[in-house]
Amino acid sequence: MKNILKDIQLIPFVALILFTSCSKDDDGSIIEPTVEELVTSDRWYYESQSNLPLNNCDKQSSLRFFTNGNYLQEVYDEAEGECEMALSGAGTFELISDETLTMTYNENTLIFNIVSISETELVLSLVADEPVILILDKNPGNN
Repeated sequence: MKNILKDIQLIPFVALILFTSCSKDDDGSIIEPTVEELVTSDRWYYESQSNLPLNNCDKQSSLRFFTNGNYLQEVYDEAEGECEMALSGAGTFELISDETLTMTYNENTLIFNIVSISETELVLSLVADEPVILILDKNPGNN
């Protein structure tokens, strides 16, 4: 009988432990995605580039960063009035910090400062003698 009473007394204690261990998700806080999660979240389309005006076809061009450290770049251009993929290339990237990203393609490495990043927009600044600002978003073209 004493063993049964001990078991009954343990049930509320065990239930309390289970309830409090699961309640951390119920505190109402919003977990913000990390820079890495944002960078690799989906395809980023070119919206603007400081050294080159982009037309609607150019804005079909995109970068896609993968969680394994690879990236894919697709560049679109108008040829005879048609918007077509002109180049597709793959390389590797490394998120050096939340503010710096490197991209390597055929042994050439470019360094970018991450000016800002959100779920819908990525602004990069190429580290060079004449910096180039790239603005990318989640929508191809002017959408």
